[in-house]
Amino acid sequence: MELPIAFKERMQTQLGTDFPAFLEALEETAPASIHLHPEKRNAEYEDFPKVLWHTELGRYLTERPVFTLDPSFHAGTYYVQEASSMFLAHIYKNVFKNNAPKRVLDMCAAPGGKSTLIASLLDSNALLLSNEVIQSRFQILNQNLTKWGLPNTQSSNHDPEDFKGLEGFFDFIVVDAPCSGEGLFRKDENASDEWSEENVNICAGRQKRILAATIPLLAENGILVYSTCTYNDQENQENCKWIKSEFGLEEVAILIDGLDGIEAKECGFQFYPNKVKGEGFFCAVFIQKSEVVSNLSLPKKPTFKNLLPLPKAQVETMPEWIEGADQFEYFITKNEIVKAIPKNLVPDLLLIDSILKKKNFGLDLGTFKGKNFIPDHALALSVVKSKAIPKVELQLEEALIFLKKEIPNKNWEGKGWHLATYKNEAIGYGKSIPGRANNYLPTNWRIKMHLSRD
Repeated sequence: MELPIAFKERMQTQLGTDFPAFLEALEETAPASIHLHPEKRNAEYEDFPKVLWHTELGRYLTERPVFTLDPSFHAGTYYVQEASSMFLAHIYKNVFKNNAPKRVLDMCAAPGGKSTLIASLLDSNALLLSNEVIQSRFQILNQNLTKWGLPNTQSSNHDPEDFKGLEGFFDFIVVDAPCSGEGLFRKDENASDEWSEENVNICAGRQKRILAATIPLLAENGILVYSTCTYNDQENQENCKWIKSEFGLEEVAILIDGLDGIEAKECGFQFYPNKVKGEGFFCAVFIQKSEVVSNLSLPKKPTFKNLLPLPKAQVETMPEWIEGADQFEYFITKNEIVKAIPKNLVPDLLLIDSILKKKNFGLDLGTFKGKNFIPDHALALSVVKSKAIPKVELQLEEALIFLKKEIPNKNWEGKGWHLATYKNEAIGYGKSIPGRANNYLPTNWRIKMHLSRD
């Protein structure tokens, strides 16, 4: 690997005698790792080697498969995430032992690795808002959150400055800031080509701008996790010092006993690929101890800007489609998409709705065509879909045919809606009608890769 000279000089100074081992590690193949879904089961990977700092759900793969050709990936039974960044799970378990957070913000969320990880740790009554400023990445984020299928996850598409008005609202915030990407050199060959000392300066400034807009959103005793996938002190140590001096946040001590290889820095923790089984990563944890005055309030009769209540007659049909139907409130969009929002989250989402314009609230359930209900793919992938819908279990080749938006040669017994499943987890809806069955997989979700059928 051809590395920038200035980068090597920086790392030589930073690592000293560890520098040759660091260079050697960058020539090795990056380990493949996933975190498993807490509710969708994946027996194939459950017994694989565990990620030390996330032993419950983090797993290393023995080789990197073609995930596109694994129906379990499409079912959302796991998320492909770099192992070092799963340290967020260890932080969560250390910080929130007896006081689980209720309002959580992932400020720079796309493509969704940390959001799906956080969602897996949260109480089902907690709110997770995953934000991404770039529109194209926001769409990817939404698709991954849909695949994860937890109804307490919501998303927004805003610049951090747009959150002004939600000061003191969140008790846990993650800022995995855009960075110079030094920790991705082994994983992404283009990352080293884009690196420069000037870009490091630009990234450090951008990170401060994001943090300056985000930190006021912390509630009193709220927790901030700041992380990057880079090594340099300018984006890591110096920004941490700035967080403490500029905003008065205090660093939170995180125990790393038994987690050999993770290096405790003056502030936070650094992961090096020659010391841990993972990529380059940095993170630090802070708490807002200062008094926070919040003026957040709702009008007397608040309503969502772009959601209308679902008519009562249609609400009464929802138990056919969703488990625990009485735990949700139901709405309909201008495009006539029916959405479900957990009742306990409605007040908080109404407040967020009064501040933010571009967001995606609620689980997409489907649409009504007259009296008939057409279920949405998001409902198929959710953990709250009805257990009464008949299932058609598919083998690997049949599931891949279904994921190409074709109909496998299978007996779809009885007419009406069915869930196509692979290893007992749903990959989409099909509908059986006299003489044939229709595949309701959305076109933009289908596999485009050629499948060999020798």
